[in-house]
Amino acid sequence: MEQGKRSAPAMLLFLSLLIFCLPPGGDSSPISCYNDHGDAVDWFYLYKLPKEHGGKSPHRGELYLLMEEGSEGWTNGTGTVNDTTAALGRTVGQLYSQGRVRVTVIHPFSIFLIMHVGFM
Repeated sequence: MEQGKRSAPAMLLFLSLLIFCLPPGGDSSPISCYNDHGDAVDWFYLYKLPKEHGGKSPHRGELYLLMEEGSEGWTNGTGTVNDTTAALGRTVGQLYSQGRVRVTVIHPFSIFLIMHVGFM
């Protein structure tokens, strides 16, 4: 019961920050989301898997799960989260290549990693 009481304020904070950190409308940027195969999608969710302690994995906590438009659930990512040809790399890479990105990480040690990508 106490776990539910503690997670409710955290979820409320997460949702509030997500809503308030959305960029204002009006920017007609040609930025798109891309999946692991390079296809344009309207949206995707990416969950970075935690590092396996004591494991011999060469990826050291860089693997992820991906849910995208049209999928029926979570699937394993095709590479690592920092791979420039993976979904996150293809999507955020557009912003870096145009020199129009400012990334703010809020509360990186929480169970939620909130990233706000702002346009310059």
